[in-house]
Amino acid sequence: MVKLEYREDVGEQSNRSSFVQEGVVGHLKACKREEAGVTVPRREHKRNKRVYNKKLCCYYCELIFQHRIARHLTTVHSDEHEVADCLSKTDTEKRKGLEKLKNMGNFKYNVEILRKREGELIIGRRIGRHVSCDYLPCPFCYTFYIGKDLWQHRNSCQFAPTRRNQYKERGIL
Repeated sequence: MVKLEYREDVGEQSNRSSFVQEGVVGHLKACKREEAGVTVPRREHKRNKRVYNKKLCCYYCELIFQHRIARHLTTVHSDEHEVADCLSKTDTEKRKGLEKLKNMGNFKYNVEILRKREGELIIGRRIGRHVSCDYLPCPFCYTFYIGKDLWQHRNSCQFAPTRRNQYKERGIL
């Protein structure tokens, strides 16, 4: 079982990098395109309409859902500290906090899949034909994206610290 800690101090690069490198780097070093037992879902269309069948994993009970993970978190795990903290905030902060818990559940599931080297990754965007070696987690939101496109996601990631806040922390502004 993967031990994954929820940390409030996501502003420190050292904590984030050790958190992300836990199981992902080992997989990338040993990954060969021919013998990858880890699969990546592709987007599906039925009768020229998109099929909404993306999987989501609960951070606490590790159950897999197809939708309504926020409802599950608020009803079943409302006594957990992180969920209770999210529920006490305003609507936008609540949505952002529940999104973070959803991403952390998916990340925890993905790390376990990469360690076992069999299963299907839960990724941020299902695009084209890629293998599991192509995907890397965002260090801010812990969602898996294609490594080549990760820089584009970082520019718009809602959990990434803004440059202005980084400068204030360093005492530049």
